[in-house]
This record gives sequence, structure tokens and C-alpha cells, in this order.
Amino acid sequence: MENDIGMRENIIRTGMILIAAGIWLCGCGRQETSKTIILPEKTEDRDIHSGIDVRNIEEYTFEGGIRSVTWKKDSKEELCVILDGGELLEYRIMNVYTDTMSEGVIFEEHPVGMAELAPGGQYILYEAVIDNLVQLTLYRTETGEKQVVREWEDSSERFLFKWCGDGTRFVAWQDKDYDGQAAYSDYLICRHDAQTGEKTEVVLNEDGYMWRQVFPNEDGSKVYVRESYMSENEAAISEDRLEEMYGITDADTAETEGYEQPSQARSRLVDMDTLKVEELDEEKAGIAYPARYANQGVIGINGNEVWLAAAPLGQSEKKKILTANRKDICICKEGDHIFLADWDQETTYFQIMGIRLRDGEIVGRQILYRNTGGVYAGMLAGENDQELIIHTSEYTKRGERNTQMTVLEY
Repeated sequence: MENDIGMRENIIRTGMILIAAGIWLCGCGRQETSKTIILPEKTEDRDIHSGIDVRNIEEYTFEGGIRSVTWKKDSKEELCVILDGGELLEYRIMNVYTDTMSEGVIFEEHPVGMAELAPGGQYILYEAVIDNLVQLTLYRTETGEKQVVREWEDSSERFLFKWCGDGTRFVAWQDKDYDGQAAYSDYLICRHDAQTGEKTEVVLNEDGYMWRQVFPNEDGSKVYVRESYMSENEAAISEDRLEEMYGITDADTAETEGYEQPSQARSRLVDMDTLKVEELDEEKAGIAYPARYANQGVIGINGNEVWLAAAPLGQSEKKKILTANRKDICICKEGDHIFLADWDQETTYFQIMGIRLRDGEIVGRQILYRNTGGVYAGMLAGENDQELIIHTSEYTKRGERNTQMTVLEY
């Protein structure tokens, strides 16, 4: 770690350690708490280094697993969750401060594939298989109303989806059969407004790219599209396809006789209001594996490196933020707080590092949380950028699955 940060460990509960750094780090907002975390004395360089100050920790353990979780809209204490406790999924509201949970609501009687809560918990978007058709369905959690927004044959195509940060819009796009002809076809991106039902569609040409990643910004006005081969270090394309596209009969001769070897990846920006599609310079906005299109720009990873392509995209060169061991990444909607999770494959130990950025530069970095009990299952930044949700799971000796939700307030 580049910064010389003094640390003091405080045992909060059995099997869990919270570490607060000697430099104080401040969140994007403050709120009253009833539990105190003892921190080291303030350091003189507080104005130079400021970032995430963990002020409180809350935990709640229950039976079953979680498919999706989000903060409940306009609530500082409640979470909306989709529980995966058996054959059918249940929607519930959980309060980690009072250790209570509402009665479960089964929102679909048919088999469900992907299912994701909208930020704020007002909607659930999920895939259900009904009469040999896959239906992408929007469920309103307050009224129980359902709307099928798209359906297709399971064997012919597939749609993926991602919610925008405001929780009222989502983007769905065609995936492909990687072994079939659809791997090189043009594809549809559609923005849906869950409140009004309005749809906005744009068709993109694929031109030989094998893998597509689609990330809307916080309000869904723009979409970042990353297209690449299965590995950006090796062109996963057949010789037959090279011959069809470029007249090349041997992949080893791709750079001879005036032919250029196909580009390994490209990034595009789609304005969903004007339907304008802009190809972005790789040096300015090419992020190998995007994680979030935050207000500050697109943040993602490449190996152990974390990168930022600052907004507005394409106007300045992308920047490497740091290199660190990590197996998962979580980013707040503003983009100034990044959380990296790393764990030991041989044990249940894992830790979470918190990073704060200012103008794309690190101003604070330290280990926030360590856990030696339970397997890491995911994390989520709070909607108001004041909390981090961490969920872990473990199986009892009787084979029952338990989940623990931990909230770090900062």
C-alpha cells in the first residue's frame, strides 16, 4: 500500500474485525447513529487524505440465500431482497437494525432464471419460462402488477438486462448463441421506462465481435457498449470467418497483403435520446471489463488494475486508478467511492478495501472490513452513498443455508 496508514483493530463481534484507518475518511453524507466505533486519534494530514470513515456496523442473520438486494426507496434502515429458499423466489423487506423481515411474497409460480431488483426496490425484472417461451417480466412490488416486456424462444436468442441507477429505467439487449450464426449478427438495445412503459430502441452492427457488455449511465440517457473477443489478448475467431470477412485463408497471414488483423475490442457510446452512436477512442475510453457507468465516468477492471474513463466519455485519456488484488468490485453511483473484495480460496477469510477518489485521484485507501466466518457473496453501495451492504453465506452441519447481512455506515 502506497499510503502510510496507521491501523487499529477493534473486535466488533465474534469472527469479525473492523479496521478503521488512522486517516479519517468522510462519506458523501452524515446521519445519526446509536452505535459507536472507537477510532484512532485524528492525524495532522486530515485535509490531505480524506475518504471513508466507518462509523457504525449492523448485522442480521437469517435462513436462506439471496438472489438480489437493494435499499428500499426513501428508507435508511430497510432493504428489499429476493430470497432463494427453495423452488420459488420470494420478495421481502428486511430491517437490519431491528432484525425483522416481512412475510414473503411469491411473485412468479413458473421457473425463474435471472431476477434483479431495481434500485429502490419498486420493481423486479426477471426471466420466466412459460410454455417453451422465455418471458422478460416487470413486476411492481407495491401493487403486484406484472407486465411482459419481451418474449422469445429459449433456443433461438437471449436478452440480458441491467437497471439504471435511478431505478425507473432499464436497458435490455440481445445476447447471442456463441456457437451459431447469431454470434456475428446485428443486435438490438432497448431502453424501457418502467413508469411510463415507453421504449426506445437502437440497432448496433456487431462486425465480428464476439462478446458484448452494455452499461447504462445513472439516468439511462447514455449507454456504454464494450465489444470484444472472448479474450482481449487472443482473437477467438475462426479461419472460415476470417476468410468471409477479410478474404484471409490463414489466420497467420492476417497482417500480409494489405489486410489488417481484426481489432481485439472496441467501445461505443449510444445516446438513447438522439439514437446517435459514437465509436470511442480506445486510449480515452476503452475499459476492458466495465463495472459501472457512474456520474464520474465508466469504472472497470483489467486484471488487477482498476481504470476510469472520465465523463464526458472520449474527451480525455482513461486513467489507471490503482493496482490491487481483488475478486469483486463495487462502485457508488457518483463514482468517488470504490470497494474491492478479495478472499482466500482455501478458507472463508475475506477482506474489503475502501478507496475514495477526488478528480480521479486516490485521496484515501485502507482495509475497511475483515471476516473469518462465512463465504463472501456480494456487496452493494447505498443509494445515498452512506452505507455498504455486505452479504455472506454459510451452511450449517444439517445442510441448511444461512445468510448474514452486514451494513457498514460511513
